[in-house]
Amino acid sequence: MKYRIFVKLFLISFVVGCSNSNTTNKFLLKIDSVIQETDSIHVFYTTNSTIEFNEKASFWKKVNGSSKNQKIEFLFPDTILPKQIRMDLGNNINQQEIVLNKVDFQYKNKSFSLQGKEIYYYFRIDESVTELDKELGTLKRRDSLQARGPSLYPKGDNLFNKLSKFQND
Repeated sequence: MKYRIFVKLFLISFVVGCSNSNTTNKFLLKIDSVIQETDSIHVFYTTNSTIEFNEKASFWKKVNGSSKNQKIEFLFPDTILPKQIRMDLGNNINQQEIVLNKVDFQYKNKSFSLQGKEIYYYFRIDESVTELDKELGTLKRRDSLQARGPSLYPKGDNLFNKLSKFQND
């Protein structure tokens, strides 16, 4: 009887320990937004200060359309700690506008959040494809017929400096 209890406790602690270790050493990006039409978000990253983004260093995530807030998570492999991030918020031409409420960054026991206008201190819109209504917090395509949706690029070294603290602290 004691043996069974011991084995059960050991297995539970092993599973809990493994599940915790899987996320603590991984970088997590969470995007809180309203995306009304089913779409895909494309997140690019670099592991240095450059903003030379490419497909090999990126992730796609399908998002089901909803008129309510959604939290979209990108869990990076434990070998990747990004220093710059670009977000392409969709490629569905039928997407009218996207509301970007909050962006969370987490690594190990450290985290920070960007909300509302603060997002645009760390990110800038790609003006060639994106329009931003700062009062409403909405992003939309500059041209309703273009394939690529709204895009956000790092603004100067602001994001690089903030993300670098994950490694330096």
